[in-house]
Amino acid sequence: MQKNKKLKIGFFNSYSNTTPPEDGVIYPPLSLVADLAEELKKMGHDVFVFSPKGSKIKANLVHNGIKPYFNSPILKKLRNSKKEIDKTNEALFYMFSDYIAFLKAKDKLQKMDIVHTHIPLYMSFFADFIKKPFLVTPHDEARKLRSHFYPLLDFQKNLHFSFLSKAQKNTHPKTKKIKKAPVIYNGINFDNFKFSDSPSDEFLFAGRMTEAKGADIAARACKRAKVKLNLVGSIPENSLFWPKVKRYLGKNIKYKGVVKREDMPKLYQKAKALVLTTRAKEAFGLVMIEAMACGTPVVALDSGAAREIVKNNVVGFVVKNESELVSALKKVDKIDRKKCREYVLKNFSLQKMAKEYEKLYYSLVNKK
Repeated sequence: MQKNKKLKIGFFNSYSNTTPPEDGVIYPPLSLVADLAEELKKMGHDVFVFSPKGSKIKANLVHNGIKPYFNSPILKKLRNSKKEIDKTNEALFYMFSDYIAFLKAKDKLQKMDIVHTHIPLYMSFFADFIKKPFLVTPHDEARKLRSHFYPLLDFQKNLHFSFLSKAQKNTHPKTKKIKKAPVIYNGINFDNFKFSDSPSDEFLFAGRMTEAKGADIAARACKRAKVKLNLVGSIPENSLFWPKVKRYLGKNIKYKGVVKREDMPKLYQKAKALVLTTRAKEAFGLVMIEAMACGTPVVALDSGAAREIVKNNVVGFVVKNESELVSALKKVDKIDRKKCREYVLKNFSLQKMAKEYEKLYYSLVNKK
């Protein structure tokens, strides 16, 4: 296929939620696919998004009569259960629900030039069910159990991988397919994130109130630094972790609840800086580039892709521990907010991401 010929691109999404997800649901892969599909369509490609009923995208929607299953009674029951076995059953529910959706979509997927999915590892085993290039972009680190499965995937002729950061790729086993996989950074639509040079004196933490996201570290560090902090994000039902955050709430540390995605730019614009204190090895961290697009510096613990995304001492600070975090919070005023905006415009635009994926698509379609 010639490089300038229009491609027929199929995005197969999880049918758990709509694309993009509804208000209050944080699922970055679906939000990213919605933007990427729209941009690739603008570039002249024929784009199909396989996603449930109710998805609002500016591309061809293929729902096959399936509704989102995230709020189904049985899944809610499993999600709220404290039994360890039900955590496994919950994962199996997601997996088999998406398998069924895949089987329903198989014939239509076969008509694509390339299929791209941002669903976790389990979809990789279906790659050779369709005789077209099948690109998988994981959105998390390779957890210990999952790592054992990657070597088993090298036999899949049509399967290919791409990663969101070098840090994420390095958490995966060095199989043949993973070694060849490129890194393509996420990009955002800057029209949705306007620059502001008039922040308040309040810092911002944006993420789920879970131990992995580390809201307690952010709250404690801000309390030690004697600065104000707003926390936004959902609290999981029956959370045992939330009390560890709640203990720091008061005059200067406030929880603002769940914020609609379209309202997040206003929070970024008003924030003195975004505080990222994840304990997990984040594959990327969209909140960082969203904040910087608004001119907001990022103060982050050195975990996952933070050092790749945040240019230290230029658009924020990447620190090794909580003590360094406290010190960094006190010198955020040294960061030029205009440089934050310029930096992401150059490195993390939606257009740049789309062009890099387009280049990868052509290389896989033309591969013999």
